[in-house]
Amino acid sequence: MIGKIHMKPKRTPTLLLRGILKPLTIFALFALAWGHVHGETAQSQDSRHKVIVTTHALQWVCETLAGDDAEVRFYSPDGGEEPPDFEKAALIVLNGAGFEAWAAGLEAENVFRSSEAVLDAYSERRNFDENARQTFHMQTEGYTWLDPAHLRLQARAVAERMSDLTDAEALAQRLQTLEAALNRLEADLREHPRLRRERFMALHPALIHFADGIGWRFRGPSEPLPAYDDEAFAELWEFFQRYPARLAVSLGTPDPLWSGAMQRRLRMHTFSFNPGTDSPADAADWPALMRRNLQTLTSGFLP
Repeated sequence: MIGKIHMKPKRTPTLLLRGILKPLTIFALFALAWGHVHGETAQSQDSRHKVIVTTHALQWVCETLAGDDAEVRFYSPDGGEEPPDFEKAALIVLNGAGFEAWAAGLEAENVFRSSEAVLDAYSERRNFDENARQTFHMQTEGYTWLDPAHLRLQARAVAERMSDLTDAEALAQRLQTLEAALNRLEADLREHPRLRRERFMALHPALIHFADGIGWRFRGPSEPLPAYDDEAFAELWEFFQRYPARLAVSLGTPDPLWSGAMQRRLRMHTFSFNPGTDSPADAADWPALMRRNLQTLTSGFLP
């Protein structure tokens, strides 16, 4: 018996076209959906508020407070990059207190000098007049953020200025998280027993203001060290003799001439306290940077 012969149906041009168009249609729909979603994402990122900051400590503060609602950009003319469009920024957060000499003439409604909150607190507590404020500017050169208590005041002031850029409830929660991190850091600095007992020679007056706030015993010249020569060292010799210390602390990279002379003549080793003004990575976790400074200082103690 001859079985039935099963013949495959002929693929007509219409069937062939349908077979080609179906996957193409699916692909086109997928591409449209992909472009729509990512186009919206790119558009939402482009439409975020622009915030410009001038220190990595303030970058950490502003990024923490703004979350995804603002694009925070660090700018320093020392970096050699093109300056941002200041007019398009929703907020320009300067440290102030003389730190950004290049921005002295930058005046606009969107410019905010955050260290004014620190100076106001000092003025109220210590009865600063205008001359005293200027002296504070000169001595610290604007490095107000080293003390967690100061940075906390600056963060609160920045949060108040950012109230129009993000959700109020979310901003309050982020500020609470930021303050908790600074409170833990301040406790670590204050409660470190070896640092509270040791005497330090501070090579920048901003470090003295920082140490006074957390209970460390830093002594040093009332002005930043001048360029080194034998005459400059001789002028400070009596001061160095009056306040003996095993360790000298430099704000940033120490001057090799000064540190070499202090080691030879005073048997005093110089260590660097990183203020976080060089590397953008310093903005990622400001409390972690300050704890690395703790490790640097304690590594200098003799057994």
